Amino acid sequence: MRSKSIEEIVVRNIESGIRGIKFGTKRPEDVNVHKHLKRLQSINDGLYEELCDKYYNTLDAYKEKMKNN
Repeated sequence: MRSKSIEEIVVRNIESGIRGIKFGTKRPEDVNVHKHLKRLQSINDGLYEELCDKYYNTLDAYKEKMKNN
């Protein structure tokens, strides 16, 4: 079995945090996506920007959902 790289682990943590927010099972303050994004920035800047956009779009949708409830 191949061991996972740091990049794979960080990306998995970011994506699972985004998914948790999107499905309403976690709050943004519970997932620590910022910490993982900061780490990813030093590893892969292009992927960082892509996931950062995805995260902020998800946050905007979450805030809108909370405002309407």
